[in-house]
Amino acid sequence: MCCKKDNMDNYTSKRKVHSAPGKLNPMFNEPSVKERPQISQPTFMESTATQVCSPLIVSVSPSRPAPQPPHVSSMSSTSQAAPAKPQPPAKPLPPLTKPKYKGAKPNPPPVPPVKPSPPPPLPPAKPQVHRLT
Repeated sequence: MCCKKDNMDNYTSKRKVHSAPGKLNPMFNEPSVKERPQISQPTFMESTATQVCSPLIVSVSPSRPAPQPPHVSSMSSTSQAAPAKPQPPAKPLPPLTKPKYKGAKPNPPPVPPVKPSPPPPLPPAKPQVHRLT
């Protein structure tokens, strides 16, 4: 086990980047002025808020007319009080509940007789221990 620890210490020491004290990492050094790219001043354009825009909402005509409420006919009040009776059906309606026919019910298939099962075996008797006195 001690060999593994030595190998780990050796590995970590090789992985560390040693820099001289007081010397900074070259990644974080300030680049010189001539290496910096020159960025020009931004040019501002005219804002779109000052321009006149057309309205975004456009009126749409419906493709079909709106549904109309049912027309109330101006008939006499007597015809409304006694509405016309509906016509009876041409064919008599079937009964709501089916009558039960005793003869139409099929008999269940015969069940073969079941043999009585033998009683469970008795547990073996405990062996008696003979004590010698």
